[in-house]
Amino acid sequence: MKKKHTEEVRDFLTALLEITQGAFGQGEETIAQAEHRYVRMDALLRRLGSAETSDVSWRRRVLDTRRHVEFEARELDESGTVVDVYRGAGGRSGGQRQRLVTFCLAAALRYQLMESADGVPAYGSVVLDEAFGNSDMHYTRAGLEVFRSFGFQMLLATPLKMLQTIEEYVGGAAVVAKSADSTSHLAAVTFAELEA
Repeated sequence: MKKKHTEEVRDFLTALLEITQGAFGQGEETIAQAEHRYVRMDALLRRLGSAETSDVSWRRRVLDTRRHVEFEARELDESGTVVDVYRGAGGRSGGQRQRLVTFCLAAALRYQLMESADGVPAYGSVVLDEAFGNSDMHYTRAGLEVFRSFGFQMLLATPLKMLQTIEEYVGGAAVVAKSADSTSHLAAVTFAELEA
């Protein structure tokens, strides 16, 4: 991943740095310096809160961090040969984009939750609410395989139609139903019980 800051993003980040430098008791600051910092902060906050078309457009550009970075990912086969290179998600099918996003999410979670590159995450439960509801079976399984390969335990909230697709990746299911009188009922079963 590399930064791709435009000049206005660099100016915005510089302004933020200047406003926060010396704040919160970090070093000695004269009254004049504090007042100057306040004036800069007030101007920046007014622009951030402005409804003017040009300010709304500027705010979107400087705050949308997706525009501030560019990533490149290389997909390798088992022998280590590069089989695909991703630069953003452009030009990919919906399923390919979903797989790429799933991989990036799993990798980011693993990175944040691991103390080292070895072993499994100290906290390895991932809850996904209908994350694969609109995907086909192939991409759903590929996404689940990504989470499995990173050592995560999955808790999935999904429509019943996905049960056959996810069966290999989960140990059981809990069906929650809401009756006409607004009470909820829960039925839990393992796939091993269903097979027996």
